[in-house]
Amino acid sequence: MDKSQPSTNSEQPKGESFISQQAGLPEHYHVIKVLGEGGMGEVLLAQDIRLNRKVAIKRLKTQAAGTDVSLSVAEAQILARLNHTHIVQLYDIITTSEQVFLVMEYVDGTTLFYHQKTQILSLEQKLTLLTQIANGIAAAHQCGVIHCDLKPANILLDKDQQIKITDFGIARITHAPQAVTHADTTQSHASMTATSPEQLKGEALSPQSDLFAFGVLAYELISTRHPFGKTQLRERILQGKHDDAAEILPALPEPLIHLLNQLLSVDPEKRPTNARQVAKRLEQILIAITQNAIMEQETVPFEPDVPAPVVPQPPQTQPKKRAKFLAIIACSLVFVTVLVAWLFSQPPQEKRYVLVLKPQLTLTKQLSDERTKSTLASVDHALRQLIIDGKHTELIAHRPEAEHSLLQLATTTGATDIISTELTCSEHSCETVVKRLGGEKWTVQQQISWPMALTSEIENFYSTQAQAVKLFPDLTPNSLPLETVRQQDYLSYLQIYQDVSNLGAYNQSNLDKLRQVLTNSPYLFAAYGLYSDISLTVYDQTKREELLTQLRATLRNAPARYKQKAIFNKEMMLLALTSNDEALFETHLALARARHFSVYDIEVILSKRAKQQGDLKAAISHLHEAMALRKNTSIMFNLANTYYQNGQFEQAWHYLDEVLRLDPDDYLANQLLADIHLTEGRVSAAIERYKKVISVDAQPFDINALVLSYMLDGQFSEALSAAKPLTQIENNSLFLLNLADIEKLNGNMEKAAYFYEQVIEKNKASDDFYDLLDVAQAHAQLSNHEQAVTVLNQAIKQSPDNREYAFTAALVYTQVGELTSAMVNVKSALELGYGAVWFNLPWFEALCQRDEFKQIVSSYHKATLCQKRQPKS
Repeated sequence: MDKSQPSTNSEQPKGESFISQQAGLPEHYHVIKVLGEGGMGEVLLAQDIRLNRKVAIKRLKTQAAGTDVSLSVAEAQILARLNHTHIVQLYDIITTSEQVFLVMEYVDGTTLFYHQKTQILSLEQKLTLLTQIANGIAAAHQCGVIHCDLKPANILLDKDQQIKITDFGIARITHAPQAVTHADTTQSHASMTATSPEQLKGEALSPQSDLFAFGVLAYELISTRHPFGKTQLRERILQGKHDDAAEILPALPEPLIHLLNQLLSVDPEKRPTNARQVAKRLEQILIAITQNAIMEQETVPFEPDVPAPVVPQPPQTQPKKRAKFLAIIACSLVFVTVLVAWLFSQPPQEKRYVLVLKPQLTLTKQLSDERTKSTLASVDHALRQLIIDGKHTELIAHRPEAEHSLLQLATTTGATDIISTELTCSEHSCETVVKRLGGEKWTVQQQISWPMALTSEIENFYSTQAQAVKLFPDLTPNSLPLETVRQQDYLSYLQIYQDVSNLGAYNQSNLDKLRQVLTNSPYLFAAYGLYSDISLTVYDQTKREELLTQLRATLRNAPARYKQKAIFNKEMMLLALTSNDEALFETHLALARARHFSVYDIEVILSKRAKQQGDLKAAISHLHEAMALRKNTSIMFNLANTYYQNGQFEQAWHYLDEVLRLDPDDYLANQLLADIHLTEGRVSAAIERYKKVISVDAQPFDINALVLSYMLDGQFSEALSAAKPLTQIENNSLFLLNLADIEKLNGNMEKAAYFYEQVIEKNKASDDFYDLLDVAQAHAQLSNHEQAVTVLNQAIKQSPDNREYAFTAALVYTQVGELTSAMVNVKSALELGYGAVWFNLPWFEALCQRDEFKQIVSSYHKATLCQKRQPKS
């Protein structure tokens, strides 16, 4: 006997049993013992003396023939496809006329079934095992193999707690010609406890069938009970009547609850896309649990292992014991007092304001344009959502479109950190590099890189978040609850997200698409914010009340988990502002503060409310509070705009100059500059500035301002031509009013009357300050004098401190014939910053009998009123 061959011991089979077990095997395999028996064969432990290793040999029972032999050959062919850490490896196949031997890797350990019955495992340990199983199944699926009998008895653990999946005896190859027949076979041989609904029905199987069995296995491992109970198992599986994972105690993290329930869905299409996705989600859940555990750990004082020597003490009298006891209490109180004082003296963790740049892409092999865009969008979405959900990070929502240096980006946005992403992509994967830049010189503070497989956009989301948590110490991956989120819905969301982010496509078409996405996939939480943003923007353009009704219903019908987030309260506050619902606003303001919503964002929202209420001083105060938290060009622009509206032009120019110094191409700053030129009567400069702004982005309000500029400059035909795009926008009071004025100036009285009537009809139920001013002007132009004065007084009563009514009041009183009141308001409008050009219009002609008014109008160098007017053609 070769020295390498082990000597015979008590484990070695003897006599006829040994001869029968050894029969048919090559001589270099020496059977040691029987490891186990099953319905289709037995498993032997043997020594391979040639390679000096132990092997497991699966031998078909001699009485089994025909189909069973063919199935064992099929199992060997299947195992030969697989080579993965968590799958038992096939070494050899030996066939005789009556027997088949599969020589496989020997796993020195136990089954998961035995392990979970005999060991007390933490949730982290269970998730680690499940992640290994999911990775093994993913490898099998990638090779086109479905296990079909995934259960604890077919999962082995070695001594290092490494998983090995075994027993592919009834596995099948996807897309095999015999698929239907094999499905019938799996139904008859598979364990009922691991059988999917489609297996029970004898339907064609898919990788999702294994995911169902994995869900049963995972649920049972975590909760120690079968999710479908002990009785009427077949009926309950077919009907999808499983226990809710939310009922497992101790309570599980919500992402794990969602994953377990999704895996157990009776409909295969509602289960996860693939096992690789399941493994990634389990990894993220495990990371989150581990990080939370670290955060919650308390510091324990070190105690020496060697006890101090005991020194005999003389007996003490009772008073001394009491004194010692009181001294201990006093010292303890001092210690606690100092500790509490120290804790409260610690500064709160610094808030990080993070700007996420758009990912940059390099292709080593051409991808479709659609795939390229969706890949970039999914990575961008994952990073932005991660920052939004961080406890000490706030996302800077606005991203400058123009090229800027890092220093300029930081200065204009107020960022403390900038995230840049580079993807180098081939056909099947992207090498992804994410950098966090910061410090005085904006150098790389943190860099992470990983290969990202291009399997699906949802996979991209999870992969990016799992890696990007390393950027900041307190980030945890956000779970995208996917039990009802379909891949197609996520793709649709990403497409709309791109359209809005890149093209400013705030339109009804995208709104309708997004509403359908939320109907199909209500757990796609990021879509609610985008839906709200588009709804409110389209409402501002059209004033269609049904948009607000639909938005309110959509937000209120959102899942409870979303409504527990502060971001939900933010969306409700913005809706309440637009709807003038003060009670709703106060309710969600209180909830947002209780949920620690961004103080910066709250101050910005409060400034919007103050402006809406006509309290411009309060609005300015809130904006200064926000700027103290994060100085940036957006806040400076808002301050400039609010100071301008409040007639404080010196302060407005100060902040506007600051914005344009930092970013000369800032769109909004240039737009406001055009507005100031127009208000102060520099009409030619306003026209040129508006034309430049419109050439970049032709927004309706800018077109309307250009129309008004032409009108004030006496270029009535140019105004009418420029106004054509406004006729396509329905129900905007200001646009309708200016269209009416232009038609009147061009002598089209019938069309003018039509548009004036539209202004009145549209706002008949509104009590908005600016809507009332529009209605007052429309009544005045239609010679409805009493109604004009009544509505004007209603507006003034509503916002007595908002002097923006002065111009409208001057127009109304001029038309009514109350010229003294008209002159008072002309002067008031001039004090507010209106230029003399605003009164160079025919509706103020009655004031030409006042010398004071003539002097005002004549101060405009192109004045035509109060003299023979010759309007430009």
